[in-house]
Amino acid sequence: MLPPNYPSNKKSWMAMFLFTDWLKGLDNKMRKEKRRIILFIDQCPAHPPDSDFLKNITVKFFPAFCNSKLQPLKLGVIKSLSQRYRKLLVKTAIASLDHGDSKNMKIDILQAMNFIMMAW
Repeated sequence: MLPPNYPSNKKSWMAMFLFTDWLKGLDNKMRKEKRRIILFIDQCPAHPPDSDFLKNITVKFFPAFCNSKLQPLKLGVIKSLSQRYRKLLVKTAIASLDHGDSKNMKIDILQAMNFIMMAW
C-alpha cells in the first residue's frame, strides 16, 4: 500500500495528465494481478475521453448531469471518509494532550495519508 502516489500540479486541480498516469498505473497493477475491472467515472474534464490504451480496465462514463443515485461519492462516501478521518485526528490530538505533548500535534502529509488509508 505504501508509498502512496502523490502527484500534484501548480493549481492543485486534477489534470488529465495526472489522471491518465494514475489510470495507466492502475491498469498495470491489474495486469500484474491478472484482474480485469470496470471503472465508472463522471464527465470531469480531467478524465480522458478515450481509454483504448487500457488493457485490464474498462472505463464507463456516467451520463452527463446524472443524479446522486448513480454516483457513489455523492451518496455519502466522501462524508463518511471525512468523518472517520476527523475522528482519527481528534484521537491523535487527545493522545498528544494526554501525554503533555501539545507541541507535537501537527500532522504532516504522510500522517494524513496514513489516516486516510485507515479511515477508508
